[in-house]
Amino acid sequence: MHKLYLSVYLNISDEMEAETLKSISLPSDVEIKYCDLFEDGEGYCLMITENFDEARGFKASNPSLMYSVYYGNPNQIDSAADLVDDCWPKDEKFLVRAVRFRKMIYYIRSIHEASFFKKLYDTTVDSIPDLVWVKDSMGKHHYVNDAFCSESGKSKTDIEGMSHFEVWDIPVEEQTKEYSCALSDTFANSSDKTIQVDEKVQTGRGMRKFKTYKTSFRDELNNRIGTVGFAHDITERDNSAIEIKTVLDALPFPVVILDENNKVRKMSKGFREKVLNDSNQAAFDYMNWKKYFLTPVSEQIVSEDGASVSQIYKSTVNQIDFLIEMLEVTLHDSFGEVSGMISIIRMLSNPDNLENIVKTSD
Repeated sequence: MHKLYLSVYLNISDEMEAETLKSISLPSDVEIKYCDLFEDGEGYCLMITENFDEARGFKASNPSLMYSVYYGNPNQIDSAADLVDDCWPKDEKFLVRAVRFRKMIYYIRSIHEASFFKKLYDTTVDSIPDLVWVKDSMGKHHYVNDAFCSESGKSKTDIEGMSHFEVWDIPVEEQTKEYSCALSDTFANSSDKTIQVDEKVQTGRGMRKFKTYKTSFRDELNNRIGTVGFAHDITERDNSAIEIKTVLDALPFPVVILDENNKVRKMSKGFREKVLNDSNQAAFDYMNWKKYFLTPVSEQIVSEDGASVSQIYKSTVNQIDFLIEMLEVTLHDSFGEVSGMISIIRMLSNPDNLENIVKTSD
């Protein structure tokens, strides 16, 4: 996928030397095209020439793609040697020159691979809609993706070297309030596991809440040198959860929402007060409550599509009987699979009217 295609121009008077260089075996991920004129080259190009000015000019034309070797007496160029990539003495053995040639090819290949993987990394990370960043062990940003720039209102160049407070323009007097980011960075730097934390950040769009994942990384000597982080904006999700809770609590009747295993997912204020009497919500078992505390006193009424079931129950609390009408509606996820149930309860009139209520429901 990232094979190196290299154009090589040999300006060497010794034709046998040139042909011998062409015969040197190279890695399979390198494909060389030998050109008579360097204008015929494309992509990465290498010139090996006995003319130093030619080598220097070739290199200067495009330093990131053009590489040049001066084939001659290094003593004649002295301090100008750094204007080319290498100097090969003519009087050395061919085996040594063959090693030099391979090393030059490997050098160009390493630059090509570094460029390829850098572009691959940039493209991958910039395609992620979540915020991505890389920090050093001191908390300074060294890399961020496009989503991070969009959220912060700063460019990648601006952000490089900035701390969390500098990126998000947090005044000095308020920095003590923004402790969570620095604290979680410290935890991540000292752990070999990914840590997860919810963090609040004041952005250009106002205060946002992020689900953040941070992992420390090490260099080739196994030293911790920083962290990489991902942040997913959960502000809207949390706002939706608050809105749902507000709506549930505003309903004048008890409502409980269950998951696919009949475990309580959400519960209205009316349910907590009228059914649980404010007892422990976490310990409440809906199915056991129905089984042991409710007695059916009517037939089930099933909707035409089978999605809901209505039934009247009697319950006794403190030796007092009361009736409830329960409507259970099946919930489905985006794939059409059953994801839970919502139970809506309506408190009925005095149990003395049970016979009339049952007849009415029939």
